[in-house]
Amino acid sequence: MTYAARYPNEVAGVVLLDSSTPYQFDLPGYAGTYKMLQRGYGVAQSVARLGVGLLVPDSVMSSLPAPAGAQVATFATSPRGLRNVRDELSELPAAFDQAKALHTLGGKPLAVVTATGSVRDTAGWGAAQNRLAALSSNGSHRIVDATHAGLLNDEHAAGASVSAITAVVAAVRTQTPVK
Repeated sequence: MTYAARYPNEVAGVVLLDSSTPYQFDLPGYAGTYKMLQRGYGVAQSVARLGVGLLVPDSVMSSLPAPAGAQVATFATSPRGLRNVRDELSELPAAFDQAKALHTLGGKPLAVVTATGSVRDTAGWGAAQNRLAALSSNGSHRIVDATHAGLLNDEHAAGASVSAITAVVAAVRTQTPVK
């Protein structure tokens, strides 16, 4: 969204997969959740050095098949992986402020794909995703029975993500509405 706001002539279309929203801190309870995540990830990398990640089954971290699932789990529970998440979290307020510069995509193709798990788990998520979909007059909003991560690593949900990407590319190429 930040790139689209800064370089609108370089963006032909956009796909948002259960995307964060620049107004995420306005969602009910998110500010408290954010503070909890900051604290948790602040100590998690130290705890990871004790090998606690070895107690977490690979299947909890990823539904990808072996060996990819094990690799994801190993990195996600490593001090480096946890430090990366902590650092990413610390940049959210600035990133959201930058993304707020995007007010419209005009008629550029846009597909917003929303995971049912996120709608269920985060108050206001559905409305926030609808707001993102309203950035374009040529868009679609698809709700997929999946978790947030499942949109990439679950076979069915990843297929819906690929379908959304394909629809936006087709709409750009043919200059037609997103299907």
